[in-house]
Amino acid sequence: MQMKLGYPETTGVEITTFRAIRKKSIELAVQAVKDASLECLANGEESALSCCIAAQQVWDECMQDEADKLVWEEERLKEEEHVRLDLATQDDDIKWISDVEGCGIVHDRKSTFQAFVCSVKDEDMVRRALRKLIDGNNKIQRATHNMYAYRFTEILTNKQQSKGDVDDSDKAKTHILKHDNDDDGEDGAGRRLAQLLATREDDGVLVVVSRWFGGIHLGPKRFAHITNVARELLVKCYEDGFLPRS
Repeated sequence: MQMKLGYPETTGVEITTFRAIRKKSIELAVQAVKDASLECLANGEESALSCCIAAQQVWDECMQDEADKLVWEEERLKEEEHVRLDLATQDDDIKWISDVEGCGIVHDRKSTFQAFVCSVKDEDMVRRALRKLIDGNNKIQRATHNMYAYRFTEILTNKQQSKGDVDDSDKAKTHILKHDNDDDGEDGAGRRLAQLLATREDDGVLVVVSRWFGGIHLGPKRFAHITNVARELLVKCYEDGFLPRS
């Protein structure tokens, strides 16, 4: 709002708006002008200057709020970037594999399915691997579902039970098969991934399949995609030596 040279004899009040300005800010400024003009009218006072002052005060408050929000958003993004960098530099023993020569990814009617594979040996490694993959990648965080399954053999070493003296180096090994899965909202998907690992007798493997829903329901076909991208990537990883054979 401007009062140019010659106001009020030869020019009036000029109001300029900008598309980039939030609609709410404009509405608040306009309401402030209306309130100020009504008050001046009731008091029999000239209203132009009062309206400008009222509008300017509200406008300044809105612009300060916008500036504060931008600062907060910038700080939030910096913090997220620090977290991602920390995750990227931590857990050097965890190596995720995906999209090897186009394997492990499929697009169908605007939905995308992508598989990720990692070698694991215990439950702690599973937790760290999932955190590194999902928390360290904005795109995967935005996936509609991140279903997974893992299967590994944990080897426990104990002294042999004997009545006589036993050498400390004389040990017995107990092999415990551990496995679990999670649907992440895609009911039945985790179980199918677990069945795939069991059928293939994969050992020491964590597989994640992310789905980005495109708005078109695929029905049972989605389970075929989930299983196929996981199988395809597992086969390729073993063929190329990315995963150790048990």
